[in-house]
Amino acid sequence: MRVKRHGRPRLVKVGYRSPSLIRGYHSSGFEEQLVFTLHDLEKVTGNQVVRIGHTVGLAKRSKIVEKAKELGLRVLNMHGVDVGESQGS
Repeated sequence: MRVKRHGRPRLVKVGYRSPSLIRGYHSSGFEEQLVFTLHDLEKVTGNQVVRIGHTVGLAKRSKIVEKAKELGLRVLNMHGVDVGESQGS
């Protein structure tokens, strides 16, 4: 990479950084908040979106999605969760 030969990935330079006003934001324009439990969900404000941690299982994930739906929050990664149906106990 240092030699800058053809076929290698480009080197990161000064121009690759995003503007300071939008740095750290999701492409939707909201700030992301990483959530692992229902208690973490209570800390999310209206100008943030929820991203569920990858170690969260399906049962807790579905509860987090239901609670976020009640609070009117947007969840970015609802992998494997049926939104229309409630998971029975």
